[in-house]
Amino acid sequence: MAVEGDSSRELHEDDPRSLRDQVRQVLRSWIVSGRFAPGERVREREIAQNLGISRVPVREAVALLEGEGLVSSLPRGGAVVTRLTAKDAADLFHIREVLEGLAARLAAQNATSAEASALHHNLSRAEKAAEGGDSAEQSRLNLEFHETVVTLADNPALTTMLEPVGVRLRWHFAPDQEPLTILNEHTQIVEAISAGDADRAAHIAAKHVRQTRDNILPSFDIED
Repeated sequence: MAVEGDSSRELHEDDPRSLRDQVRQVLRSWIVSGRFAPGERVREREIAQNLGISRVPVREAVALLEGEGLVSSLPRGGAVVTRLTAKDAADLFHIREVLEGLAARLAAQNATSAEASALHHNLSRAEKAAEGGDSAEQSRLNLEFHETVVTLADNPALTTMLEPVGVRLRWHFAPDQEPLTILNEHTQIVEAISAGDADRAAHIAAKHVRQTRDNILPSFDIED
């Protein structure tokens, strides 16, 4: 895992998180963004030098990322960025289907009209991004939408379970559906949440994940 350039500016002394957690977030973002590829070796010394810190917080961060499934230990020591198998990916989508359906159900039960307005605002910005062909903004708003639904569910345990699943799928799968298809599905979810229709919100959210899975899995180059 080659690390180019000085990335020490990615760590901040005034950040309330521990150095270990800051390093974990930096490494996670590097993996998800594709800066580090699946199968690459995690070179703790290089990372520590690049970040201007000791190897201890890097080693601790790597251990946490292993728990998230982003890196895998090697039999003789060290670690590599994890490769997803077809079964891994299918399993993660099944888990996400259940959890996102639950998140939408809880959001419909718990969210006030004022809180649900954040979703309407997201839809309006996503529509503008789609019209302008801004794929980067569409991807960002897609992530924001799902995070907002989970926030409105107001269930910290659910958030904790969903985060690593979402990270692993975002890392391997960029959104590959037509922007207007995604926008239409998101609109249906928002309408159900705003109406307080928990059953419909859960059904549409789960269906949205299934459609994403069915659209992406066949065309993705993953190892069995």
